[in-house]
Amino acid sequence: MADKPMVRICSWCQGINNDGMKNFASTIPENVREEMKVVDAQVKANQGNFVFSHGTCLPHVVQSFREMKIPEERIKLMVDKVKGDAPPCLVADTQESQALRHAYMKGFFTKEQMEQAVEKQKGANDNITERFQVLAGIRKFHA
Repeated sequence: MADKPMVRICSWCQGINNDGMKNFASTIPENVREEMKVVDAQVKANQGNFVFSHGTCLPHVVQSFREMKIPEERIKLMVDKVKGDAPPCLVADTQESQALRHAYMKGFFTKEQMEQAVEKQKGANDNITERFQVLAGIRKFHA
C-alpha cells in the first residue's frame, strides 16, 4: 500500500449524487453532477492503483458548518485552521475545479499522469499540424 500514490479527494464532492446529498446537490449544475458520476466511477475503478484519502473541501466544510448554525466568526477560525489540509473542491465553478474534475474523469489522478497526458496531446497536435501542412502543400524551408 505504501507504493501506491495518494490522492486527496473530497468525499462530499465525490458523493454529491448519493441520496443523502440531495440538499447539497441542488446547488450544483446538472452537467457537473453528471461529470461527478464519472469521477466517482473512476475512483471506485482505480482503488487498487491509488490510495484515496477522503476529506472535505473548504466550500463543503463551510456549507456543513452553516447547516449546523455555527456562527460565522467561529467558522472563519475553523476554516483558517484546516485551510492547508483540505482536498480540492471538484464541484466549484472555477477553471481549476473543472480541469481537475475532467482529469479525474479520464482516470488521471496524479500530477505525473496529467503531465504525460498533456505531452501526449502535444505530440498528437504536432502530428496533425504536420499532416495538414502536407495536405495543404505547405513546405518547411530549412535555412
